[in-house]
This record gives sequence, C-alpha cells and structure tokens, in this order.
Amino acid sequence: MRKFIYIILINFVRLIYYIPKMRWYADHPKKYSEKDRYELLRHCIKIVERTAFAKPISSGQENLPKNSPYVMFPNHQGKYDALGIISQNDDVCSFILRDDLKWPLLLPEACALVNAKRMRRGSRRDAINVLNTVQDEIKAGKRYIIFPEGGYTDNKNSTTEFKPGTFQFATREKVPIVPVALIDTYKVLYYEKIFEKVVPQIHFLQPIYYDEYKDLTTTQIAQIVKSRIDECIAQKLSSAN
Repeated sequence: MRKFIYIILINFVRLIYYIPKMRWYADHPKKYSEKDRYELLRHCIKIVERTAFAKPISSGQENLPKNSPYVMFPNHQGKYDALGIISQNDDVCSFILRDDLKWPLLLPEACALVNAKRMRRGSRRDAINVLNTVQDEIKAGKRYIIFPEGGYTDNKNSTTEFKPGTFQFATREKVPIVPVALIDTYKVLYYEKIFEKVVPQIHFLQPIYYDEYKDLTTTQIAQIVKSRIDECIAQKLSSAN
C-alpha cells in the first residue's frame, strides 16, 4: 500500500489535471472517440508506470487477431493487470471487474474511459445482464479482457482455478480466445520496495480460434488456456534465473 500512496503523492499535481480530464472525456463520448479515450488512458498508465519505477516488457502483439473482435483471458495478480494489458495493446479494449472490489484513485476513471463492466459476485441476474451486454459489444467488434480466475489473492506468479463459465463470453460469439500470461504485475502498485525497479511482463500467446475449440467444453477450454499460461510463466521465470 505504501507504494500506491507514493505514486499518488508524487503525481499530485498531475492528478489535479488528469482526473477531471479523464472524467470529461468519459462523460462526452460523442465529442471524444473511443480511440481518443483509450489513448488518454494509455497516456495516464504510462505516467503511473514511470513513477512506480515499472518498465513493462511485452511480446506476442503479432498474435492478436487483426480487424476482428477477440477476448483476452489473462491470469490475475492485482489491480494493475488490466491497465498493463491496455498499455501494451494498441487495439481498443475494455474489461470486466467485480462490483464489490474497492478501487483506489484513478482506477474508477480508467473504468469510465473504456466503459468497463461491473458484475456483482454471486448475482446470477447480474452475470446474465453483463454477459448479454458484452456479447452485443463483441458482436459489434469490441475486444475484452476477462479474468477467468474471477479475482486474485496473494498468488503472485502462480495461477488458481480458471472458471469455465467465463469462456462463454467468447464461445457464444465464436471469437478468438487469446491467453495472456502476466508475470510480476503485482509489483507495480503494491510492491513493498517503493524505489526498486520492477519489470512486469505481458505476453500475448497464440490465439485459439473457433475451429479449434468448437468441439470442446468450456471446462476443456479453461484447462487449455490455464496450461498455456502456466507453461509461459514457468518458461520465462526459468530463463530469467
């Protein structure tokens, strides 16, 4: 938590300028295009990364389907995860988050800029409503980040169970599924060592197209995506040692 407080304090003057600007852009979608709002968010994320002594590295952007909607399924380590993916992805995308989470300063504005969807945990009606809304947007060409673990604890670079139901966001519209491996992203906002350089990693893996998963259950898809992410994390960590 100390690191996040430091980031807020060191950016206090910038916050006075950018928070109202982010809200203004989000409140006037007819004046500012989806791309304009997305690029403003990416600019703000870069500022946070610099002051957090974070130098993200990424790979696999060439794997992202061109001129097509797709859904990214990453492992989950912390509140920076969606922002880190957005910072490394030129394609406009949004994400889904749990409504019961307490989001600190700047993150509500980030949600508003990309029209992120909030879903109450344990509410079937809410889940159906969000599923239908997101499906309509995917059908219209939008890309999404969905965390199949549903949340995070202190798991760091290990993964927990991937919930099969989350993959319906992709399978119902028959769009490509893109596994995303996140490494050390938990260190960006809440790492104990405030002034130590951190290198979060975002790796976009080979997409799984409809023809590859059409005969699979969502449970099988979840297992495949999890195994590919686990394999990438293990490989990257092993090569770094």
